[in-house]
Amino acid sequence: MSNPWFRLHHEFYKDPVIQCLSSENQRHYIVILCMKCDGTLDREISLSNRNRIICRGLGLDQEKAEVVKKILLGLKLIDKKWQPMGWDKRQYKSDNSTERSRKSRKNKEIKSVAATPNISCSNAPEAEAEAEAEAEADNKKETVENTCDESSILKFNNLTDDDKVLFNDYLALRKSLKLKTTPRIINRLLNTYEKNDHDPEIIERAITGNWKDFYPIKEFGNETTKANNKQTAVGEAQAYLESVGAV
Repeated sequence: MSNPWFRLHHEFYKDPVIQCLSSENQRHYIVILCMKCDGTLDREISLSNRNRIICRGLGLDQEKAEVVKKILLGLKLIDKKWQPMGWDKRQYKSDNSTERSRKSRKNKEIKSVAATPNISCSNAPEAEAEAEAEAEADNKKETVENTCDESSILKFNNLTDDDKVLFNDYLALRKSLKLKTTPRIINRLLNTYEKNDHDPEIIERAITGNWKDFYPIKEFGNETTKANNKQTAVGEAQAYLESVGAV
């Protein structure tokens, strides 16, 4: 289920199992529930990519994430695939707005047909075929292979298998966000990825943050490094002047 919200019942704060967790691990558990709700845990991606995305969501490295996983497993809050236990018992299909809209449209169609019994149905086969074609087009997964031109496909083919899966996952996210994904946009994304040494973290951050584009990872240590180098140079100059008796 992919939904903008999920049910968190009020007894959460006093549940004896939840109270066994530290405040930090309670937050980690909430993050796992959020990733289940938005569909991150159910995406069809490789295990390594899934683990990287989960670690990014938790804000932990692989080693610390494994520790959290063992704790949550021990309390039977998740399974070995990070899936929350008892999710379907707490979350209802009727909470999904897409499902509610589909049922609402169907009910309106039934009422409309019942109210107009004399309307000719001679075009029903054509209408049905058209509806099936639209549904097929809507469900067609956007990938590099079926979306962009030869130059972009060539760049895409130079990626590793894991990177290809991760990149197509991002295209699927763009589609869910109703963003345009033209060959020109894909080519720009591939160029950005190439300029940043094919660092998968760029795509992972874009997926977990629901970003509309790839953004380079800033080197936050640059200014600190410059300051340290300047301080070192001043110290060396001072020592030289003292050695020659200039000060």
